[in-house]
Amino acid sequence: MKVIPRNAISQSYIKNCLGRIQDQTNCFDLSSIIIKPVQRILKYPLLLNELIKFTEEDHVDYEPLKMAFQMITDIATRINEHKRRQDLIQKYCRAKDATLTEKLKNLSMHSVVKKSSRFTHRFLSSLLFSSGTKDKDYDAALHLFHEVDKTIRSFLKDMKEYLDAMDKYNVELLSTMDTITEYCDFKRHPRFDIEQIREKYRLMYHDQFKAFRKSIESNVIKPLTILLEKFSSPIRLISKRDDKRVDYEASLKSSKSSAENTNLLKNTFEALNQ
Repeated sequence: MKVIPRNAISQSYIKNCLGRIQDQTNCFDLSSIIIKPVQRILKYPLLLNELIKFTEEDHVDYEPLKMAFQMITDIATRINEHKRRQDLIQKYCRAKDATLTEKLKNLSMHSVVKKSSRFTHRFLSSLLFSSGTKDKDYDAALHLFHEVDKTIRSFLKDMKEYLDAMDKYNVELLSTMDTITEYCDFKRHPRFDIEQIREKYRLMYHDQFKAFRKSIESNVIKPLTILLEKFSSPIRLISKRDDKRVDYEASLKSSKSSAENTNLLKNTFEALNQ
């Protein structure tokens, strides 16, 4: 869907197709056509329910209609739940890190109580008073994610330090050669052609090393830096997932929390846990 608008041939073909079917449908673009099958599924429960209303209970189709209604209702529920979870994930992925001013602006008694409850729960968990919800697959994936993040950051740091050190070394070496050239007596040492050595090294530094550095920065450092920037969304999801896990666990232990609220917290936690 994101590529098609940039493809002139595909765009022209779709435009022609839409022109032919606009008299027969209310679809005006490709997105509205693609979503039709999904929307249709959500309408089937209403249709089947109406059929059941006008079907006698002793009719041969009554039980199959009820079964079909239950099945399509379950499918529609799963579709809605999947969409809700995806919307929730996208919401946290698109969210930007709030500034201190924004955090203070959004501060309320409810948020203070919630953060206090989370802190208490985490503190007790750290003292082994609470085992918490365990997910071995998630924990393994989280560990791997953090290891990859740590390795890339460490590699980038080492690579930048190496390039800076090499750059500094080359500059200092050229400076040393300049100094030697100024004070060296070439008449007394005709075979010691420091000038020629200096010029060759200067060319090597300006041509080869700078080209090497540019290549490393373009082909290694830049792609890895972009990759690290992509990690910001998963990191936010991980943080939110942990918050929702704590909220859910606290709700399970609270006598004041209703079953409906606990179930909502569970669904939110599971949505971020997929």
